[in-house]
Amino acid sequence: KTSRELKVSGTIGQCVSLGVKGQSVSDTEIGLGGTCQWKMCGLYPNTSLGLFFEVVNQHNAPIPQGGRGYLQFITQYQHSSGQRRVRVTTVARNWADASTNIQHISAGFDQEVAAVLMGRIAVYRAETDDGPDVLRWLDRMLIRLCQKFGEYHKDDPNSFRFSENFSLYPQFMFHLRRSQFLQVFNNSPDETSYYRHMLDIEDLTQSLIMIQPILYSYSFHGPPE
Repeated sequence: KTSRELKVSGTIGQCVSLGVKGQSVSDTEIGLGGTCQWKMCGLYPNTSLGLFFEVVNQHNAPIPQGGRGYLQFITQYQHSSGQRRVRVTTVARNWADASTNIQHISAGFDQEVAAVLMGRIAVYRAETDDGPDVLRWLDRMLIRLCQKFGEYHKDDPNSFRFSENFSLYPQFMFHLRRSQFLQVFNNSPDETSYYRHMLDIEDLTQSLIMIQPILYSYSFHGPPE
């Protein structure tokens, strides 16, 4: 369930759509959209789903500045003991006007989550779109982000600056474009499907390591570790 200013665009992860329409369902679909309910075969502590929402700005009912938008997740499952349980989680976030309070939106940006969600969308699009089209889409999204939140002087590339909570996002996109999730050359279809499946089901930390591998240590002396 959502407040009237928000609508559900869809989800990407290990689930299937139940095709349940409602007032909270957006016409814009991302992943498995067109519904507000999904079903999973199993629910584990490390289960990860990417949910996408659309902000609906109705002219006859503008978004109340200073108010809050609400999301409510209702999870029904059967415990290993056989008991059926219902868990309700409600989330609220403050509204901010992008034209006057861009700094508040910038302060709430999580570059790691954004990189993983963009990776999931890109992988989902790659199943139906051509590879170069997906790469161009990623480039356009990065350019739009830089135009919106970057600080720069016109015609001076050296003046471009990003705030700290945006600084790593471009390099995440750099590695995502060159990852095995989107570059299928020299990989069998089975390998590509496996890599993409793992990106869709793993949590944030593991997904980021897959997008941009971490070098923990190195040495020019001594045997390999």
